Amino acid sequence: QAILGDTVSARDDAEDARDEAEFFANTLDLVNDLSQAYVFATVAEMTASNIVFPVGKRLDTVVNNTTSNAGGASYIVSDTAVADGYGNHVLSGGNVAEFLPLNNGINAKQAGHIESITEDDTARFQAMLDCCDNIKGINGDTYNLNSLAVSSNKKIDLDFATVKQTAINTFDCTGSSFITIENVLFDGDALYKRAIVLENSASSDVTNCSFTNMVDAVDNGVSSTIIACEGSDKVSVSRCKFNEINALTLVVIGGGSKDGAKRFSFTENNIFNSIQAFDTGLGVYQDSESQKAQYVNISNNKVKRAVTLAHLNGVDYTTIDNNIIDGCQNGIVVTNLNGVSQSLNVNITNNIIVKSRDEAIRADDTKGLTITSNTIDDCEFGVSSRGVIDATISNNVIREITSNGIGNANDVGIQVQGGSSVSDSYNVSICNNTIDKTKKIGIEVANNTLGAIVNNNYITGVSGEQATAISLSTAGGFVKDMDIQGNRCLTVNKGIVIRGLERGKIANNNIKTTGSFSLEADDSDGQGLKDIAITSNELDSNGSEYALRINGSGTSSGIIVKDNTLSGNGVNSLRTDATGDVSLINNLNKNNSEGIVVNSANIKVQDIEKRQAVTSSLVNLNKMVTKCSMLTGASSINLKNAYSGRVVEFINRSGGTVTLNGDGSQTVNGGASDTIANNAGSIYVFNITSQNWELFY
Repeated sequence: QAILGDTVSARDDAEDARDEAEFFANTLDLVNDLSQAYVFATVAEMTASNIVFPVGKRLDTVVNNTTSNAGGASYIVSDTAVADGYGNHVLSGGNVAEFLPLNNGINAKQAGHIESITEDDTARFQAMLDCCDNIKGINGDTYNLNSLAVSSNKKIDLDFATVKQTAINTFDCTGSSFITIENVLFDGDALYKRAIVLENSASSDVTNCSFTNMVDAVDNGVSSTIIACEGSDKVSVSRCKFNEINALTLVVIGGGSKDGAKRFSFTENNIFNSIQAFDTGLGVYQDSESQKAQYVNISNNKVKRAVTLAHLNGVDYTTIDNNIIDGCQNGIVVTNLNGVSQSLNVNITNNIIVKSRDEAIRADDTKGLTITSNTIDDCEFGVSSRGVIDATISNNVIREITSNGIGNANDVGIQVQGGSSVSDSYNVSICNNTIDKTKKIGIEVANNTLGAIVNNNYITGVSGEQATAISLSTAGGFVKDMDIQGNRCLTVNKGIVIRGLERGKIANNNIKTTGSFSLEADDSDGQGLKDIAITSNELDSNGSEYALRINGSGTSSGIIVKDNTLSGNGVNSLRTDATGDVSLINNLNKNNSEGIVVNSANIKVQDIEKRQAVTSSLVNLNKMVTKCSMLTGASSINLKNAYSGRVVEFINRSGGTVTLNGDGSQTVNGGASDTIANNAGSIYVFNITSQNWELFY
């Protein structure tokens, strides 16, 4: 007879059996139902399960592991996938749980990352790159990475996680295209530098990354570059920060036998700071023996304490604009490609450059150069250009160009010269610049320059002992076809100084000097003075020297000095020592004790000074007379085309007799000529009716 307890126990066992059967049946249905996911708590639980899942079954994990307690992911059962232990895992029965990217991406926690100071994450990240196109990091994580091979169509966004480099070439994207690397904090661990390689890559971007702690003394070979972009096409670096780095170059876009980059952009507030001041740390570097870089854009960056923002040896179609450069050796450098090739169409504009110890802007061997609207302050050298063709340097503001104690003390605002390894300089326009306080020279045009325009510049405060507002120097070669007009040079030591010129016009300039000549032209550099018109200038020497001086040693010809206003309470308004053909026409002498000092022959004097008609009173005559003093070497003066009542006083200090010659139908004291003995003086008044220079006194 069964008792109640036995009956209950039998019933419970049967129910348990039925429950187990139902559970097994349900589980079997779930295992085989490809429309539903089978869920595990962790990857370890998934790989430890004895269930043999069919191919195509989706498996989910809540978290990757209980240590990170994060990284839940989805997988698909595959009989072809290869297990890697990070994204893909071996299952019971030999199939593989292949990582199933959601939104085509994988993050480090899903690949099993556990925060560790020493764990090497290289294999994990390589597996992530091999299985997915979208690689993600977790903000606050640190990943120890060696070198990773990055194929095309990859996006690496680490959400400002830190990558501690354990080798160079952390992300090696050589030859790959459509790469995006963003929001990565690179830490060189004081050992390694070269973080990203984009050589021969195309259509790729590095953005919003930080590079720091790359300050070792070991070069590590090619690691002295942070981002390598040689031979790339359409690569951009933007919104990146470079700190505490002593790499030779931050970004290289062409070097050695490798091709230069094309359509490269370095833009949108890249920031340099503490790039081991002055001995390393070029920003963007190009020096390719194979092919020049083309279509380079370097814009809106901030650089502090580096060698230079950009050093480009041979680039075409390049724009460098709206950058702030502070405390660098040089600001911007564009030079030739190993002495054999010019850069083409380079535009440098709207940059702010302060405290450079050498050139703020240097642009050599460039055809189609524009340097405009830049602000340069407290640098050793403003703008330097050698061997440029079709160049415009305009609307720049250049201040405080003087030795700052750390540079080469060049102290020049703007300099253009030829004689480079590639070309002389041709067709250069230097216009509408403001130059305030240079120690040596405001604007200098020198050596093998043909066809330069220096117009409408404002120059002030050029105050060194030998300082000059505008200088033409021919010590190393010719200067020809100069147009110097409309410049205002105020409170300068010397105004315009010409050391040899062939074909030139110096007109409508307003110059006020404090220590020397307002305008001086001579051939002391050996190139001569030929075919030069000096007209309609206002020259004020402020009592120190001659307002205008022309000096020559026999190679001067075709010089016309006309319609100038010469003033300044000095000894003389104009002095000429030239022995060539010089015409002095309609010049106004104001407030000088003597008008013109002649120390040579062949000087043609015509209306030296325009004034109101004089009276016969000797007292009034002395106040308004033009005085022409002749010093050692003078032998004759030609007088021509005077107007009625014209009065000139000649004083002979030449050491011999001076002859005054009439011109054409004009006579002097009733004859073809008259003489003035040494240490004597005479006053002549021109009678327009008789065409005679009458001896007045």
